[in-house]
Amino acid sequence: MAGKQLTKETIDQVIFGMENQDDDFYLDLDRMIVMPSVEIKDIEALGSEDTPRYVEVPPWQSVDGFNLMERFVGQLHNPLVRVELQRILVSGRGVFRQFKDVLRQYPEVAKRWYRFKDQSMQRVVVDWFVATMDTYGISYDNPDFEEIDDLVLDNFAIFSGSIAQIQERLGQKGLYELILGWDSVMAKELYPDGQRDLWIDRRNRLAPGSGIDDYGAYATAPDGSGAGFLRIARDEAGRGVVNLLYVEPEYRGLGIARVLIDKVLESWPGKKDDLQWWIPAAVPFLGELLRERGYQISHSLFSVSKNP
Repeated sequence: MAGKQLTKETIDQVIFGMENQDDDFYLDLDRMIVMPSVEIKDIEALGSEDTPRYVEVPPWQSVDGFNLMERFVGQLHNPLVRVELQRILVSGRGVFRQFKDVLRQYPEVAKRWYRFKDQSMQRVVVDWFVATMDTYGISYDNPDFEEIDDLVLDNFAIFSGSIAQIQERLGQKGLYELILGWDSVMAKELYPDGQRDLWIDRRNRLAPGSGIDDYGAYATAPDGSGAGFLRIARDEAGRGVVNLLYVEPEYRGLGIARVLIDKVLESWPGKKDDLQWWIPAAVPFLGELLRERGYQISHSLFSVSKNP
């Protein structure tokens, strides 16, 4: 005999009941639907039976919502949005409204927040359901829901190939100029003055030319604008050198850098073990991403390879 089944529809109903402050809500275990207490005729029987028909949905207070926002901000890599949201969380007044107001300015971060919230509350409901069924000895089918799909792949287009190929595909004749601009911004953002001079010297020693035949991966935002780029040039020996990995500030923290790295490692026609990364491996998230993929920091602060 099949046990109780917790469907996605039921989970959504439970979450609605948790967040609704106008009434108390209960899960009807016979019909597996959520009902407000005002609609339950035998409300007086609640909890009086060994195996009740109705169980109250998990408690959810303002402090729980606040803690959820703190967790989200704590794992958010985008420095611009993170600082704004952290300021709001300590302001003490109108926190929930201000939080939503800031997210409206960053639609992609807002989508990530709502997915994070939905997934987190779904986990609360699943854990509560399992504990409740075990408490009353009720047979149930183990809830099994897939993780939320990758936000980046859902909302951003990622292309790889030579710059000429990417430029032709996107119809952006000024792509190389855009890349040079990103290169200059990255140097100013990530390198102290002394290291920046060394970085520029190493960059200038790459194979000469317009760079139109360089390889890379390019990310476009939902509105079609450039969101990020990873560029592979070649050194004097003809080996591939990643000397640019840049994501626009408003799109940071969404996983775009990770997707660009994986896209290039999947499609780069050269020897992947000989690929060098002249990017600041000392930056925590970049170093972690590269180490996860088998690369090691070599003799310089920002040179990473599999053969140091």
